[in-house]
Amino acid sequence: MQNNLKIFFPEYFKHLLVVTYSYLSQALEEAFNSLEGITCNKAEGAMYLFPRLHLPQKAIGAAQAAGTAPDAYYAKRLLEATGIVVVPGSGFGQVGNLKSLVKVLVVSKLH
Repeated sequence: MQNNLKIFFPEYFKHLLVVTYSYLSQALEEAFNSLEGITCNKAEGAMYLFPRLHLPQKAIGAAQAAGTAPDAYYAKRLLEATGIVVVPGSGFGQVGNLKSLVKVLVVSKLH
């Protein structure tokens, strides 16, 4: 009986994590898509979303004046203003008009 418990609980825990992160990433995807100026594809994994920011020209100009990529400028300002950490898409080799951020879901508890 005890050997069966050792096998069952890790699989159950793994399944619980996958279901939880899938649920939360779907909820966050829907939240991103409800915001003006942001679009987000469906999560391909359970923990990462790649929202695309459609930054206004004024924000792009401010970033250029600061000598930085627009998404990196936005990520830094977001961190300073809210404490939210995101990774600029330009750090992944995105070029041109793509202004994406990587959002990593970190869950402490469900409400």
